Amino acid sequence: MKRSVRVPRQKTPVHRFAVIAGAGRKEAADGCMQTALAALAAACSPVTRPKHFFEECLRNLAAAYSADFAFCGVFTDDTETAIETVAVVAGGRGSKNITYELAGTPCEDALKADNVFIECGVQKLYPADSLLEEMGVESYFGAPLITADGEVMGLVAVLGRKPMMRHPWTDSVLGLFANRIALELERQRIEQEIELSASVFENSHEGIMIFSADWQIRKVNRAFTKITGYEPDEVIGKHARILACDRHDETFYLELMRVAEEEGRWEGDLWSLNKAGGLFGERRTITAVRDPASGRILHFVSIFTDISEEKFAEQRINRLAHYDQTTELPNRLFFSEKLSQTIAGARSSETCFALMMLNLDKFKAINESYGHMTGDRLLKAVADRLQTLPSDHYFPARLSGDEFAVICRVPQDPACAEQPLAIRARALLDLIGTPFMLDGEQTTISASVGIAIYPRDGADSQAIIRSADFALAAAKANPHRRTEFYRTELCEQAERQVALTKLLRKAVSRHQFRAYYQSKHAVDDGRLTGYEALIRWQLDDGVLVSPAQFIPVAEETGLIVEIGRWMLGEVCRQITEWRRLGYAFGRVSVNISGRQLTDPEFVTTVAEIIGRTGVDPSDLELEITESWLMVDPERSTEILQALRGMGFKLSIDDFGIAYSSMNYLKHFPVDIIKVDRSFVRDILTDRDSQAIVSAIIAMGHNLGREIVAEGVETRGQLDMLRSAGCDEAQGYLFSRPVPPEDVERARRMPLRQEAVAS
Repeated sequence: MKRSVRVPRQKTPVHRFAVIAGAGRKEAADGCMQTALAALAAACSPVTRPKHFFEECLRNLAAAYSADFAFCGVFTDDTETAIETVAVVAGGRGSKNITYELAGTPCEDALKADNVFIECGVQKLYPADSLLEEMGVESYFGAPLITADGEVMGLVAVLGRKPMMRHPWTDSVLGLFANRIALELERQRIEQEIELSASVFENSHEGIMIFSADWQIRKVNRAFTKITGYEPDEVIGKHARILACDRHDETFYLELMRVAEEEGRWEGDLWSLNKAGGLFGERRTITAVRDPASGRILHFVSIFTDISEEKFAEQRINRLAHYDQTTELPNRLFFSEKLSQTIAGARSSETCFALMMLNLDKFKAINESYGHMTGDRLLKAVADRLQTLPSDHYFPARLSGDEFAVICRVPQDPACAEQPLAIRARALLDLIGTPFMLDGEQTTISASVGIAIYPRDGADSQAIIRSADFALAAAKANPHRRTEFYRTELCEQAERQVALTKLLRKAVSRHQFRAYYQSKHAVDDGRLTGYEALIRWQLDDGVLVSPAQFIPVAEETGLIVEIGRWMLGEVCRQITEWRRLGYAFGRVSVNISGRQLTDPEFVTTVAEIIGRTGVDPSDLELEITESWLMVDPERSTEILQALRGMGFKLSIDDFGIAYSSMNYLKHFPVDIIKVDRSFVRDILTDRDSQAIVSAIIAMGHNLGREIVAEGVETRGQLDMLRSAGCDEAQGYLFSRPVPPEDVERARRMPLRQEAVAS
């Protein structure tokens, strides 16, 4: 009697199974396995998918394991204490579905681990499971069903009245079926959601809310957002009483829900609160939608209309008091109230936020040259752009003249908030710096930003405003920097940055940059697959300046656009030279700065360089840092699609350290994901790093992306990456970044691969 239970794993979207090749221990069992896999492959096609998909899958699964029973099921509710079967097969035939309590069953263990395999004696191991005794089950094999987002939705299991033999393909076959069944369940759920939306949202002029059976909000329509001010992501998952106000007591709402549940319908007038805290009257109808077969409530549909037209005059007065008349942004009064509320919320939740003070450069000259009316139109144009910022992350306001303020949510604690804030600030400046059409003429204006972080730089409104103003003054004092964080040593740092910026400008004019190359290798056999081009700044005395020192300054000053243009041209020139020498160099990757992506002429510049050098775009791989892509995902997608259409391979660099998700990744037209070196460095000693790397590899492969690991320095790291299925790797284990002459010298000698091929 053997029992195999794996260690419980985190709910991370890691694909757990890989097909195991090789001969099985019994020809008959292998034949059943092959038949089952062939049936699964046929079922994967929308054309050939059988009507009773789940039953067919289970029938073939039971045949593969010579089992008497097979079933798949999903959780009955969020407590995850029971499952309701989707399909059941007994003796090769379909059977009626059941609800199965999980406590004390092998299924409970299977849901906590990757899988549970019990060759025999399952009844003795789980005496509390009466169903096993009733069915006469002796052996059991079960595995969880996991969604594409990594959430466990249920499980699939096969059970036998006789002992079940374990084969080399045992785990992988059940895993393949589990993945396919989970995908089909998700597909059906999505289709049901589409049908639901089509039937409920026909009348979009009225606010509509769809509640689950336990009164949690599942969907809202556009009219709901227009009436209440809440965006869908602010209310989904919240209780239906999110609009409740103190005009009605607890008894009122309890009675409303009781009538809707017991009688199937509630209709009446009530008072509610919108997102801004304003009171409005509504006429609401709530209807219960039931399962025709069981009578169980599936959800509630609430339709309401705003009946508070008499409040419009009051709202107009409120707007005049809280909004700037020139720009229609919140005014200083509204900003002060919002800042106080934000501080109170951050203090109670022990979180932080940033205050960005923004000032237009040389606005006074525009007013004097073109008149105040033109200046007002420019202020309105700037405000319109600020209003395009996501309202869930930004609150812009006009304080006075050409001074604006932006309250910005920070996803990290103050210790690690500056990098994402710097990216947002640069994006904000680029947004404002894009040329305007003003009075029929193209007008460009720049701005400066000072940033203070609560509570690090101030514990109250006055303190945080003072810190942000101080930072803004420092930013304006250095026109090449334009963005400054508040810190006590600001003046000293500003002086050093000024000196470095001057040197960097000279470096651009004197062509002091060089391209170094670090090799990339296949993880499985160590063969050379290409190179990454890395920029170096070489001073006149031969000293190399670290990119960590000058790249941030280059990005902040905008010099990175010119430097990046030179780097791409130099790499193309080098590729042409290697082609002439007959070197097989694979594909060369080049880092593209986010500032280059935001340059309106970037795609045109790339096309010009390719046309001038005659390089085949397929020889190049363009690397874009993940954090830059997330500044403006839609714009990033457009640019990536244009580059891909030109024939370039595209990769996301430093993946895993920003605040994106796989949900965004599947929309980006990229070919390669580069795992950040910080995860690779700790992969042998830190379980979290191991899990993250494995997750990135598995999910990336499922999305059809290649995976490259950066910073590989030891054979142990390489072995771990190989076992996880990583495609390529680069790092000091293979080679340090070297100048092109060293690459050419190495290509003239026999390639040494014994360090990585074992």
